[in-house]
Amino acid sequence: MILALVMGKAVSDHKQKVFEKRSVLLCQPLTLEGKPTGPPLLAMDTVGAGEGEVVLVRKEGRGAREFTGDPSAATRTLIVAIVDEVNLEPSWFPSTGSG
Repeated sequence: MILALVMGKAVSDHKQKVFEKRSVLLCQPLTLEGKPTGPPLLAMDTVGAGEGEVVLVRKEGRGAREFTGDPSAATRTLIVAIVDEVNLEPSWFPSTGSG
């Protein structure tokens, strides 16, 4: 899973049938602290995300094609959730101490 910020929408006059009723959004990957990391990517929106929202992106071709129901679909990235909050409190992480 990739934490990302939706930067905008990709628009196309010609596209595969699988994309006809779905938006493709431009997403900037983020660190857990919310800082940009790596190059932007395009992802098929499955949750109704909008520009400026933080989302979770799944980058795995087989799962994306299974979602679309088309084994030949030219997609490998899906937006699977809109993130409300990222909690990095130490108690959230597994303990590394003994006992």
